[in-house]
Amino acid sequence: MVDALRSAHRIVRPNGCVIDLHPTSDRPTVEVGGRVVGHVGSADAPIRHAGAAIANANAVDGGLFSVERRERFCFHTYGESDTELADHIRTTWKSGSIDAQTLRRTRTALRSAPGASLRVTERVVATRLRPVRQGPQ
Repeated sequence: MVDALRSAHRIVRPNGCVIDLHPTSDRPTVEVGGRVVGHVGSADAPIRHAGAAIANANAVDGGLFSVERRERFCFHTYGESDTELADHIRTTWKSGSIDAQTLRRTRTALRSAPGASLRVTERVVATRLRPVRQGPQ
């Protein structure tokens, strides 16, 4: 991530910007009808996502970029069924899975609330970074 930001600094135009999007280190939630029934598990995601935040901070502290704006928001991935959502997480996320206990709670919640939406919610940070140009030394 640090190397990517250094490369971006070299190629972005002086009046351009870099948009960084990455999940926070908060565990994504599995929700039925807006009610949390469990979490998506991942052994390394919190460390990777915290690393992205640290890389951004280092790029700003190191004088490569200034933060023009930062927003946090929730990103939702919806599924038609618990199996579909679990398969999607397993096959498209770098690492991540929905454990058997969460799947059981999800099925129970879906049976008790027909028509309720099923989703995974990730907390995401979007940061607009402006390049800081160093003058002649």
